[in-house]
Amino acid sequence: MLIPRHIPCIDEATIESLRHAARKFVRRHPHLGYDADDVVQDLVVTLLRKLRGYRPELGAWSTFVKCITRNHLSSLARRRRDEQSTTSIHGHEDDSR
Repeated sequence: MLIPRHIPCIDEATIESLRHAARKFVRRHPHLGYDADDVVQDLVVTLLRKLRGYRPELGAWSTFVKCITRNHLSSLARRRRDEQSTTSIHGHEDDSR
C-alpha cells in the first residue's frame, strides 16, 4: 500500500510531542492509574489509524497531532472515570457491558 505524499511521517519530534503530552496527562491525573509509556503507545497507534485523515490544506501537521492527542487523552480519562464510577457504585466490575 502506498502512502499519499501529503501524509508526513511520524518523526522523532512528533514522538517527543506525544511523550510530553502523555507525561503531562499522567502527572495531572495520577488517580486514573495510567503509565506514560502505555499512553504514548496508545497515542502512536491512534495517530497511525487517523493518518489518512490528515489534510494539509486544513492545517499544519502539528495542529493535527495536537488535536488527535487532545481527543484521545480526553477519551482515556472519560473511559477510566466511567470504569471507576461503575466499580464504586456496584462495588465490583460491571460485566454486563
